[in-house]
Amino acid sequence: MDPNLGRLVPPAAPGRQRSAHFVGWGSEMEENRFWEIIETCFTATHPIPETALTELERTLRALPRPEVVGFQRALNAVMARAYTWDLIGAACFVGSGQSDDGFEDFRAWLISKGHTTFERVLADPSALAELPFDESPLEEWGLEPLHMLPGELAGEEDDPEWPYYSNPDSPSGEPLELRRQELRRRFPALWSAFGDRYMIIRD
Repeated sequence: MDPNLGRLVPPAAPGRQRSAHFVGWGSEMEENRFWEIIETCFTATHPIPETALTELERTLRALPRPEVVGFQRALNAVMARAYTWDLIGAACFVGSGQSDDGFEDFRAWLISKGHTTFERVLADPSALAELPFDESPLEEWGLEPLHMLPGELAGEEDDPEWPYYSNPDSPSGEPLELRRQELRRRFPALWSAFGDRYMIIRD
């Protein structure tokens, strides 16, 4: 990876401190319950992110705190699964793959699309080109509140055991140089759909 791009690990912004601990999958019930909550809140009934996030906040507030912790643990694990070189490269086409914070927000957005879409894009990042988008993906294709909300509601600042998310040591899969020509070679379908008009890459 180009060292000028910050190794995908820029300094954390205020209020977004990273934990040194990674929390893996919870029980199968936790994982299933997580996707049930996501798909209940982020559906055609709530197509506007702000409305869906309001519904998510209402849902999480109604849960016992241990279930909110379980939701966070499942979210951590899903985010970690999506920490792949292929998905980083795909996110670059919508200006979201060049920094840790941007890529976290992108993965949160992808999770909000539901389990089926998440697994589809994880298996084939070029499928990102088939998802609906408007002409402002730099604003649309990120959902920071999704991965911040559980901790805010559960009082993470007062809990030394809160399961903060932390990326695995390195992305999984074949390493990728984040350069326009390399991205064009590796993701022809995404190049055809987006070109480089949303990329934030210096080369």
